[in-house]
Amino acid sequence: MNVSEEDETGGAAIKAGLKKLSLGSDFGLCMCAHYISSMAPSLLPSVIPWLSSLGKGERTRVNTQWERGCPEVLPGLSTPGMIVTAETDRSCLPPALAFIAELEAGFIEVRREFLSLRGAASFQEYRSPSSSSSHGVNHCAESDVASMGELGTDAGAWRVCYLQLHNAGKDEGVGDALNKCPFTQSLLSRIPRSYGHAFFSVLHPGTHVQKHCGPTNKKVRVHLPLVIPAGDVARLRVGGRTVTLQEGRCLAFQDSWEHEAWLDSAAVSSRATLIVDIWHPLLTAEEVKALSFIRASSMRGAKAASNADALPKSQDFYKILQVQEKVDDDEVFFGCPVVDD
Repeated sequence: MNVSEEDETGGAAIKAGLKKLSLGSDFGLCMCAHYISSMAPSLLPSVIPWLSSLGKGERTRVNTQWERGCPEVLPGLSTPGMIVTAETDRSCLPPALAFIAELEAGFIEVRREFLSLRGAASFQEYRSPSSSSSHGVNHCAESDVASMGELGTDAGAWRVCYLQLHNAGKDEGVGDALNKCPFTQSLLSRIPRSYGHAFFSVLHPGTHVQKHCGPTNKKVRVHLPLVIPAGDVARLRVGGRTVTLQEGRCLAFQDSWEHEAWLDSAAVSSRATLIVDIWHPLLTAEEVKALSFIRASSMRGAKAASNADALPKSQDFYKILQVQEKVDDDEVFFGCPVVDD
């Protein structure tokens, strides 16, 4: 395939699609286009039609009604919304999710390391860049630096501690906490097809994470519940199915599906989970390589634009991270046990 020609494989459309992804440099565009052109189309069954549609200004048809709110949908990645629940037989996990058994086996030590972050000033309020697909609440003004971006909740408090966040680093306050959690760091390093995105997530009692779709269907999200109050107070809905979280028992779901979460005000402690993303199991190894290159190049471009103050503050992912103040322990570890060293 020659991506510079409009031939039967849609090479020109694919190249146009790559340009629309803001790869950050002509060199990055050429390298990615060259890699894709060297592959047989059968090795890129989702990526090629996605890039072609993007280049033609078309939106890929969603796989299910629950993905209608997802801004980036690759074809052919259809899965059930809830892939693994607490009741799923761990001996029957698909190969791409077999690492879940290792996560669960390390639950006690991961939980201990999470609890050991008390007093380390590692958590911040969850905020995401504002966008046309946003929830419609908690928007900030460009001048309101302290609350840039938007919240994901309409009640309560959602606090996060980023362990891995693509190419964000110390300048954005990412990485220090992971160095304080060596066991968790080792676990994350062994996850196959890691998406490079992992964090501790904490909901305060009375919190509702609004219904939303993730930004893409390229990934699957895994929750390892670390601290879960007794009773049916901690719930997660994915599509039309709602489940109750159980300590030490992972959930895995299609993040592009509409989902929401609750921690009832009756809860006696916060709800804490380790969240890990992996590349979608149906993506080929060649597609993961191509998409990893696209994402890395796009994020380098976004970081350069942030450094040049070329983005609206409410949409600047890196600025939002940089300005977020760390929150008090009481807002994170409410009711949680204290680590006994």
